[in-house]
Amino acid sequence: MLSPRHTLPNLSGKIETLRVGMRQKVTTYPILLSVDFLFFLYAFHAAISIRYWFAIDIAIRYRYRSYPACSIASSDSDSDSDS
Repeated sequence: MLSPRHTLPNLSGKIETLRVGMRQKVTTYPILLSVDFLFFLYAFHAAISIRYWFAIDIAIRYRYRSYPACSIASSDSDSDSDS
C-alpha cells in the first residue's frame, strides 16, 4: 500500500500556472490585430511597393534611354509634338 507521502504530486498549482500563462498569451493577439498595427503593415507594404515600381521605372528609362523606338523611356513623350 502507498503511504500518504508517496501519493501523486498535487497538479492543481501547475494547471493554474498553465491557465494563467495561456491567458497572457491570448491577450497579445488583439495587439497584432489592432488598427494601428494593421495600418503600419499597410503603410510599410505601400512604401516598399512604391520604391519597387520607381526602381523598375528608373531601370527601364536607363536601359532604353538612347533607343528612339521605345516611347516609354523617351523623354520627348511627355512634351507636345505639335509645336
